[in-house]
Amino acid sequence: MNKVSIIIPAYNVKEVILPTIESCLKQDLSILHEIIIVDDHSTDNTWEIVNEVAKDYPIIKLLANTGKGANSARNYGYRLSSGEYIQFLDADDILSENKIKAQYKAIEQDFPRTVAFCGWTHFTDDTKDATFSSNGTWKDYEDPTQWLIDAWSGKGMMVTSCWLTPRPLIELAGYWDESLSINQDGEFFCRILLQAQTLKFVKEAKLYYRKPQKSNISQQKSYDAAADILKSYRLNEKHMRVQRDDDAVRLACASNYMNFIYWYYHLYPDLAKGALNDIKRLRVKDQPKVGGKYFQLLSNFIGFLAALKVKARVSKMFR
Repeated sequence: MNKVSIIIPAYNVKEVILPTIESCLKQDLSILHEIIIVDDHSTDNTWEIVNEVAKDYPIIKLLANTGKGANSARNYGYRLSSGEYIQFLDADDILSENKIKAQYKAIEQDFPRTVAFCGWTHFTDDTKDATFSSNGTWKDYEDPTQWLIDAWSGKGMMVTSCWLTPRPLIELAGYWDESLSINQDGEFFCRILLQAQTLKFVKEAKLYYRKPQKSNISQQKSYDAAADILKSYRLNEKHMRVQRDDDAVRLACASNYMNFIYWYYHLYPDLAKGALNDIKRLRVKDQPKVGGKYFQLLSNFIGFLAALKVKARVSKMFR
């Protein structure tokens, strides 16, 4: 059986791609079938760097994306892969040496109904300086919808590279949404988890997530990015409520919208208004809490929208 395929979209990552590839080559090669790197029209020498490494490692397959964008690259790589398990990996992330083996061993007896995930942490230059701090979602789940509720309610989040996914679940859930430019992993893995029966947290496996550059952070604050985040939340609500629709689900969905309003009210009030209407549509019994303790105190005293206006004025002062 072709066991695990690693799929890496790559765009202008000449400075960081080699450590990522090295972390892949340190995995247990007895279960690693292929490393598919899809160059997404890089304008630096990413292609040349990867191609040079691939000469010495036949397990590496370098492809040129026929479409455009990271989601397109992931879909293209997936279509050409043949592993029974899929590891989607960002081109600047680092896998711990036992990451894939530990996750594979944890779920192979339950193939294909169980998805594995692991702890993760930020790093800047050296993973040796990174420390791990667990959150409320770092545990096994007999009901994957509960993981989504916990994550949306602020107990924790995962990043793309944390997951190891059985291929049949991807076939059921569908490909990456190429219309989304941000939170595409949140929407994709929402669909994956809704097809799974159980989730396994593998504490032995670890993922190092490189801190985004300032240019990436500024792009995430653009109007189009904000609109895509809101779109992804609406898609997640739609996916979830088809399978489960109760007070806990609606409150978790409302939490997503509340967080969106909290972060984007002062930037894009029209989008925030749309999210506010989404909350009204859900008719939740309790208002989700967002922001730090001082914002919550202010919100309790003068009201949520009034507190947002104060927050907006303060944000403008420090821009």
